[in-house]
Amino acid sequence: MFYQLEDEFVSISADEISKNILTIGYMRCDELEKKYKDFGFSTQSFEESRKNEMLFSPVLKLYDDYILIKLDIKELDLRAVLFVAKNLFLAITFEKSKANYRDIFMDIISRAKNTKANEERIIACFLEELMDSYKNLIEMLQTELLDLEKTVFDECTDNNFNKKLLDVKHQLLIFRDLYEQITELCERLDGNENELFEKQELICLEAAKSKAQRYRERIDLMRDSVNHIWDSYQAYLDIGLNQSMKTFTLLTTIFFPITIIVGWYGMNFRYMPELEWKYGYVYVIVVTIAIVAMFFLWFKKRKWL
Repeated sequence: MFYQLEDEFVSISADEISKNILTIGYMRCDELEKKYKDFGFSTQSFEESRKNEMLFSPVLKLYDDYILIKLDIKELDLRAVLFVAKNLFLAITFEKSKANYRDIFMDIISRAKNTKANEERIIACFLEELMDSYKNLIEMLQTELLDLEKTVFDECTDNNFNKKLLDVKHQLLIFRDLYEQITELCERLDGNENELFEKQELICLEAAKSKAQRYRERIDLMRDSVNHIWDSYQAYLDIGLNQSMKTFTLLTTIFFPITIIVGWYGMNFRYMPELEWKYGYVYVIVVTIAIVAMFFLWFKKRKWL
């Protein structure tokens, strides 16, 4: 689908594209295979565009009169491939990519109506709209973090708490990678090495770069929250463990005298007066209960129980 800017953006077909009028559009990779030479793209750049690879930094390939941009983050199912030439901005879609180009392009067109549209502004708008498309997911992660924090303070954690917290941390790292890549991309585009852009117009990329940095700072704050929640959870576990150890220690202390009595009367001495005494058995029971009660009341008074 293509849109050409005359007095306003109008929908056109690929055959109606004019190199003298600003055109933005998106098409499937298999469609581009049939048309890339018509756009003036080389076979090398087309083959590069459809490579599916793990990227830790954005790809920015410079050619004589156009550039190729790639953002590929598998964990987000994001494959963003852009061809940018004079008066042309083309996005390539892939089957497994979840990037909704239609919504992004509608927003770009809506924003471009109120500004002087050019390639630099279109790139900036595209990157900003791409970042905003993940805003709801980040807000969901923030809500999940608040819920996890509440479960720690309410002492309602379950056996899956560790996994939930680590999942949130992993997703935050993925989003941080996205914003790092977009920041790097804006910096490299600002270099304008093949002089495709007007230097005075590159200032609009600063807005996209600033937005990426703000998102990254927000992610960093959320990662700090993950660390604080983890520390609180560990403190909660330590308190529970200390309480258990305290309980076991007190029980051991209470029943220690009884252990001595059991050991004493378990010795095989022939002459033990209590063994022949009529009330010897009751006597030992009373002494045992008295000792346990005495220790229990003492610990209670000290508020150890």
